Amino acid sequence: MTRADLPPMAKQRLRSWIRSRHLVLKGNFLVMESLEQNAIDRFAEAVESLGGRLLSVNTDKSLYSGNRIIRVLQGKASLMNQHWVELLHYWAEKGGSHSRFDERG
Repeated sequence: MTRADLPPMAKQRLRSWIRSRHLVLKGNFLVMESLEQNAIDRFAEAVESLGGRLLSVNTDKSLYSGNRIIRVLQGKASLMNQHWVELLHYWAEKGGSHSRFDERG
């Protein structure tokens, strides 16, 4: 895969995460939630290939499954360029205001 192939692949991944409700837009930020660190790493790579950057990764959110507590990783990124506008329009059409791991649904 060449460097020129990265932006289309990154856009495809971000759109897929928007459809699956792993990725939501909150204010001027992209917020990715996952149970796996490697998904957050792929999110960071996708954002960086489009000219953005990962700002933080938090583990403040938890899910309860029986006797177990599952930590939800939340990556927050900034992407303020022409790709942001494209993602904003796509999110308005296909995305939701709550993530897959939000208690509100």
